Amino acid sequence: MKIVIKNAVWGFKNVIKGEYENIRVACEQNKDKLHKANLRGANLHSAQLGGANLARANLQGADLQGAQLADANLARANLCGADLRAAQLGGANLSGADLRYANMHRQQLAGANLTGLDLSYADLGWANLRGAVLDGARLRRTFLKNADLEGASLKGTTCWIPAGMTLVSGGNVLTNLEGANLQNADLTKADFRKVALNTADLRNVNARGASFEYAHLRGAFLAGAQLSAYFAYADLSFAHLQGADLSRATLHTAKLESADLQGANLCLANLCFAKLHHANLEGANLESVYLLKTDFQGANLNGIKFTESQRPYFERLRTPAAVPQPGAPPPAKPTKLALAASYVGLAGLLLFFIAPIAILLGILALRDLKLHPARAGKREAWVGLVGGVVGTALLTIIIYIAR
Repeated sequence: MKIVIKNAVWGFKNVIKGEYENIRVACEQNKDKLHKANLRGANLHSAQLGGANLARANLQGADLQGAQLADANLARANLCGADLRAAQLGGANLSGADLRYANMHRQQLAGANLTGLDLSYADLGWANLRGAVLDGARLRRTFLKNADLEGASLKGTTCWIPAGMTLVSGGNVLTNLEGANLQNADLTKADFRKVALNTADLRNVNARGASFEYAHLRGAFLAGAQLSAYFAYADLSFAHLQGADLSRATLHTAKLESADLQGANLCLANLCFAKLHHANLEGANLESVYLLKTDFQGANLNGIKFTESQRPYFERLRTPAAVPQPGAPPPAKPTKLALAASYVGLAGLLLFFIAPIAILLGILALRDLKLHPARAGKREAWVGLVGGVVGTALLTIIIYIAR
C-alpha cells in the first residue's frame, strides 16, 4: 500500500506531491527538487541520493546510514546530529554545511574539502581524513580518537573550548585526538588549546605559530616536527621529540618529564619553570634558551650545545651531586633535649616567664653533646640558649619598669 505525501518534502519553488511508499522513495525519485527540503529526522537509511540537490536542506537528526550521497550538493545543509555512518560522500559538496554532533564514525573522507566547517561535538573516531582540508574548521570537543589525518591541512583550525562554556562529563571539555595519525599535517596557526593528543602521531607536522596551551601530549610522536609554537602548561611527558624544531617555542611551565629531546633544536625557547625530570637532551641545541627555575633533575645533558655565557649554569647541572656511600650511616638526628631547648627558647621570646627554663635546657643539651660527640643537635641547643637569654633579659626589663 502506498501513502500520499503532501508538503512533507518541499522545495524553494517546487512542492512534491503524489503517492510514495515512504520519504526515502519520495526523495530518491525527486533528487533534483530537494533544494531547501525539510527532512528533519527523516529515515533515509541506504537512500540512493547520488548527485542530489540538497543545498540548504534541513537534515537535522536524519538517518543517513549507508546512504549514497556521492557528488550530492549539500552546500549549507543542516546536518546537525545526522547519522552519516557508512554514507558515501565521495565528491559531495559540503561547503558551509553544519555538521555539529554528526555521527561520522569510521567515515571515509580522504581528500575531502572540509574548509571552515563546524564539526564541534561530531564523532569522527577512526575516520579516514588523509589529505583532507580542514583549514579554519571548528573542532570543539570533536571526537577524533585514532582518526587518520596524515597529510591533512588544519591551518587556523580551532579546537579550544570558549571561556564560560558549561563543563560536562566531569569537567572534560577536550577535543579528543588521542592516537590520531597526523603525520605530515599542516597545523600552521591552528588552535589546539586543551586538546587531548596523547600518543598521537605528529611526526614531521608543521605547527608553526600553533597554540597547544594546556594540551595533553603524553607519549605523542613529534620527531622531526616544526614546533615553533606555544606550549605553555602543556603536558609533553614521555613525548618523542627527537630532532624536533622547537626554536623560539614557548614551553613555560610545560611538563617534559622523561621526554626524548635528543638532537632537538631549542634555540631561544622559553623553558622558564619547565619540568624536564629525566628528559633525554643528548645533543640538543640549548643556545640562548630562557631558563628560570627550570628543573633538569636527572636529565641527560651529554653533548648539549649552549652559549659561552651559559657554560657555568650547565656545567653546574652536569656535576653529579655527592651520593652517600653504600652502608654509610644516615645523618644523626638532633637529640630530644636539644630540640626541647630550641622549642622552649623560641617560645620564651613571646612568653618571657619560660625563658629561664630555655637557658637551663640549652646548657644541659650542650653539656650532653660535649660528653657524646657523635650526637647531633648543637645548633638547636644554641638556639634554645640564646632565645632563653634574650627572653630572660626582656623579662628583667619589664619587671624593673613595673616597679
